[in-house]
Amino acid sequence: MSKQSIRETFIKTIIKNIVDGTYRIGDRIPPERDLSISMGISRIIVHAGIVELNAKGLLRIVPRKGTFVNDYKLHGNMDLLSVMLSETTTLDEDIVQSMFDARKLLEVEFASLAALKWTEDNLERLNQIIIAEKNSKNLDEISANDFSFHHELAHATKNSIYPLIIKSMEKTYISFVQDFYSTIPDWNIVISSHEALLNAIKSHNQLMAVKIMLDILEFGEAQRTQ
Repeated sequence: MSKQSIRETFIKTIIKNIVDGTYRIGDRIPPERDLSISMGISRIIVHAGIVELNAKGLLRIVPRKGTFVNDYKLHGNMDLLSVMLSETTTLDEDIVQSMFDARKLLEVEFASLAALKWTEDNLERLNQIIIAEKNSKNLDEISANDFSFHHELAHATKNSIYPLIIKSMEKTYISFVQDFYSTIPDWNIVISSHEALLNAIKSHNQLMAVKIMLDILEFGEAQRTQ
């Protein structure tokens, strides 16, 4: 494994430990020497990783005192958010709720814009995804297809950034969707909503597309809080 890959693995491990609460905001993380020994990597790589995490706003290096977990909600950036959402499924409740709120804001916009800007290719891909949803045989398949449906909606907005934002959430998104599908007895409830949304988009009915998307998201959130 290259030094860069080892450093990236170290960085992801530290981020996971912070997000899952092993290290909390304000905590001093173990010294570089201890991290080097416990993780079986060189101090040079540990130091490089800490410097990078300091630059990302996750850690704060205090000379002669140590390295502390920064308030990443205040000082973090998109690089940090991407790693948090792509590398861990264990998030504190504040982050989880914030993610659901952000998703509602974004995906309502997706539905509205998609109803205006779709192409035949978008409609065909969405239709094929719904067919795949109907043929899903297990939680992994239905969850992956569900993600694909929402990801394609982001593409249909013709905004280049929206699909990237959704893609950055893929691992965490699928984890929550798996939990969701495990609680409902009939997956066709959601698939039917996807079909209705596709029909609203196809007919350029923005108001209906927004309403259906809100219903989908609120139903999913209600299941999570039960």
